[in-house]
Amino acid sequence: MPQRIELPDRFPLYAPLEVRDGEAPLVKDSRLYNGYVEFDPKDEQFWIYKRPGMKRNAFFQSISGGAGCGIYQSPRIAGVGNLITVTGSALRVGGTVVGTIEPQTGNVPYTFETITSNPLTVILVGPFNQYLLDPAAQTVTEITGNIPAVPFGFNLPNLVPGVAYLDGTTYVMDVGGNIWGSNLNDGATWNPLNVIAANSTSDQGVALAKQLSYIIAFKQSTTQVFFNNSNPAPGSPLSPVPDSQIPLGCFAPYSVKSIDNSLFWVSSNETVSPQVVQLDSLIPKIISTPAVEKILDGVEVSTEFGGAGLVSWVLKHAGHRFYGMNIQNLNLCLVYDIDQQQWYIWTDPVGNAYPVVGTSYQGAFGQGIAAPHIAQLSNGLIMDIDVAKVFPNDNGVLFPVDIYTPNFDAGVDKIKMLNLLRFHADQTPGSALNVRYNDNDYDPSEWSNFRNVDLSQKRPYIDNEGSFYRRAYHLRHLRNTPFRIKSGSLLLGLGTL
Repeated sequence: MPQRIELPDRFPLYAPLEVRDGEAPLVKDSRLYNGYVEFDPKDEQFWIYKRPGMKRNAFFQSISGGAGCGIYQSPRIAGVGNLITVTGSALRVGGTVVGTIEPQTGNVPYTFETITSNPLTVILVGPFNQYLLDPAAQTVTEITGNIPAVPFGFNLPNLVPGVAYLDGTTYVMDVGGNIWGSNLNDGATWNPLNVIAANSTSDQGVALAKQLSYIIAFKQSTTQVFFNNSNPAPGSPLSPVPDSQIPLGCFAPYSVKSIDNSLFWVSSNETVSPQVVQLDSLIPKIISTPAVEKILDGVEVSTEFGGAGLVSWVLKHAGHRFYGMNIQNLNLCLVYDIDQQQWYIWTDPVGNAYPVVGTSYQGAFGQGIAAPHIAQLSNGLIMDIDVAKVFPNDNGVLFPVDIYTPNFDAGVDKIKMLNLLRFHADQTPGSALNVRYNDNDYDPSEWSNFRNVDLSQKRPYIDNEGSFYRRAYHLRHLRNTPFRIKSGSLLLGLGTL
């Protein structure tokens, strides 16, 4: 009696990001655009959701031009009127311009830190210029001349991106790897003896950050960790943490971001090309996949302008924590879902890189705020962010959710006939899905015409899908509705070899 061949009756629509050669734009293999996933333990498949949408923030309508160069909500400043933004050369507290500062080159952000001085101040650090802001008095003062760092060379930055506040002292680092400390709770006064060198190796300083009660000094091929050892003044209170050096440096200084005491950055060293690292309790873990690292091999970062070329952002919302990387020369935004441990691609409505360069958490809703999360775009506009049920588009413009499946052969080396494909998706009035397929390994000229599927129906399906040996599907959602989908049920028939 011939053995019966079991054909699968369900087709998972999500598969992790796959990349063959890393060249952008990506045209082959599985990938998800403008979505994110949630694992369902009941059937061990993923639900696919539409990414959050955006809407122009009503309170910040006056911000209408200039590069987005920083957004920050000090944890010690209450109220929507004290959200701090930098757009081009304009420094704003709330919607009010309080000063003119030097614009950043390459659409990179100033980094911020709150100093518990009296009155409370916020320091802004760029590679060439540094400022001290009094949000209450709405005054800003340049402090570059007071920080005793020595310029590295002609047209090269003085300080690396990043600033950290620990036990009353504010720390910055120069390109030579020297970590400078301010006087206690005084961002305007810097003693030239309050310095310690991150010099266990001879590589160049790249970025500075803080994790828990540690100062993290990123260099080109290594990362050093310091703690407050209460060393006597006027020297630095910092000392290196013994046996804590990390053999991974920082490739892109503006990739360094922190969320929930996890630190993320794009790393490199003398033998390893760019990777993405997550640091928890000083323990590093590589989170980039081979597909992501193929893409990162094409990233260009300009050290001449303090690390322009890749800017990261973080967002914690709706049970997800996202770490995004805007890669300027590839016109691509890669997004890592920290808890689901999955990578996605997010775009704007016309397919360019998702334009967010910084985010802030507003917390309680205030005047003009329609969502608790706020984003700054590369063009300086301030946007509210919320789930697709609240904002199903980007400021009134639809964006597509594009799902590209892997090549599917049902595990059988024979021709298959697909009589029906039924989709497991939320039943939503007004929602629809456009579906097409490719039987020739993603050849751009071989996609079928899109067929429309009405997702307001209980059992949405398409039939008479023809025969194939190996097939990939492209599903597109482009509607002013939320969207959630998991899989497709298959009615397959078996043909010949």
